[in-house]
Amino acid sequence: MTLGHEDNRIRSYHLGNGPVLLVSDIDGTLTEDGSLPPESLLRLIQEFRNRGGRFTLATGRPPAMVAAYTDYLEICDPVICLNGAALLDPSSHAIRKLWSFPENVAQDLIRSLQQAEIPYIAHRIHDGTDSVHKVTALVPSAPDHVIIPPGSKWVQSDKGCYDLMPHGCSKGSTLRQLANEMRIPMDRIVTVGNNLNDLEMIRVAGAGIAVSNADEQLKAAASIVTRAESWQGVAEVIRALCDEGLITRSGRLLRVSSPLRTARLVAAAV
Repeated sequence: MTLGHEDNRIRSYHLGNGPVLLVSDIDGTLTEDGSLPPESLLRLIQEFRNRGGRFTLATGRPPAMVAAYTDYLEICDPVICLNGAALLDPSSHAIRKLWSFPENVAQDLIRSLQQAEIPYIAHRIHDGTDSVHKVTALVPSAPDHVIIPPGSKWVQSDKGCYDLMPHGCSKGSTLRQLANEMRIPMDRIVTVGNNLNDLEMIRVAGAGIAVSNADEQLKAAASIVTRAESWQGVAEVIRALCDEGLITRSGRLLRVSSPLRTARLVAAAV
């Protein structure tokens, strides 16, 4: 099978063995309404693991709101939460790493939002401090008139939700650290997402994939766009990995074990 759209700059090459890490967003990607994905997707993930693949999640949700998904999908590898501000061990539910705003920066930002009468959520994890790890403005468009820390920007994570992260913190930056810990090269990582808080992990992965219901800007940045929406798009990716392989932006073929066939490209090779 081939996916819905592939970058026409890509060429296919045979690649040797090696692990592949598949990282999926949750809301808008694995689920549209907050419900768990169907058992058919769980079976596909299990097949992917049986062939040597590894699967985990990268989400804007706080750690306390991912347990249902990690348990259901039987995830063992660390999970990226709060858009990269937290790295969760799903087995122990312990926070392995945590990124925060400097205290004075968080206070100034919250004060600015309050003065502008913008509803917001300051995301904190009870770690013995009052640190803020992510700020979400509950507005229909980015509150650009609010003074924010240098080098930061508002990123849409859902309809009516714009997030601000500590400087340099994103799903992509934390994914790089996780890949280093797991000793998996970035060109062996496949990411799937739907919104602009997925943009950095789409850009840094070997194959950054947008589901067909994704934001148009994310689609433009992705290597591949699936034909199907949300969890069905994720299923499309997993079937491709298990049956044929995928193409990376650098022109290298990803596959999870040696018997897999070379992907059939619909894009013209350059």
